Amino acid sequence: MKDSELESQLLSLRPVEPSPTLEQRIARDLAGHAPAPATGSLRREGGGWARWIFSRLAWAASGAVAALVISHATSGGTTAPVRNGNSSNATGPLVVQETSEVLNMNNEGLTVDAEHGLARVVRLTSIERRSWVDATGAEITTEKPREELVLVPVTYQ
Repeated sequence: MKDSELESQLLSLRPVEPSPTLEQRIARDLAGHAPAPATGSLRREGGGWARWIFSRLAWAASGAVAALVISHATSGGTTAPVRNGNSSNATGPLVVQETSEVLNMNNEGLTVDAEHGLARVVRLTSIERRSWVDATGAEITTEKPREELVLVPVTYQ
């Protein structure tokens, strides 16, 4: 089949006419006269002040979680010397530097959590480095790779 034949066939396609019941429902909805349900309870529109407050709190909590994740991911650590263990122990190792470097932050998609509902999964890959100076003056450096999965709640208004 050539491209021109395919194009002519696609141009000849037309949508199916809507059913009369669909046209009646659309006309009724446009007129603003929705029928009352035959049985059951009516759902109140808007949800009141409690829904308004909780939806704002959910957005604020999501923003706070995102800020904490970014703050933790970009923190440079401490550079001031800190004595490890008991401060009266002068012979213990002295922590010279402690840093955390973010290597990668990936969006892993959405998931449904039993506790929080719909949440976005963020995979955080980082390396924590610590340097010590022991009593003999030798410097010891350790690197600890770290991978975290953080669930950020997703809310809809």
